[in-house]
Amino acid sequence: MFEFGEQQLRALSERDERAYVERVRERLLAQLPDLLADDTLSERLLRALHVAQSWGLDDAALLLAFLSEEAVAPGFYARPATRAWLTRPGQPIRQRLADYLSVLRWSVGSRPAQAQT
Repeated sequence: MFEFGEQQLRALSERDERAYVERVRERLLAQLPDLLADDTLSERLLRALHVAQSWGLDDAALLLAFLSEEAVAPGFYARPATRAWLTRPGQPIRQRLADYLSVLRWSVGSRPAQAQT
């Protein structure tokens, strides 16, 4: 039986992550054509994906919402208050992110990228 080595598994994982980010990017560009001018979008989304994963976010819909928020508010997750809220112990990241997004929608109004997530 054929087995992949650690380096090969890492390369496959990176390829899958980049393919996922590209699909999300294309979806966002269809919804928000102003993002076409942002040549950093793919790399920002990939960084945001890694942060979300490192925080234990594994819910597909919330992961998409996290990346959508990154697209319209670069580095939102790195702001001290946001980071403190999302990583605070007591509730899982999925609940904290859902609460955060609810507050955003209530206070700012529904953003186009999030309206369809």
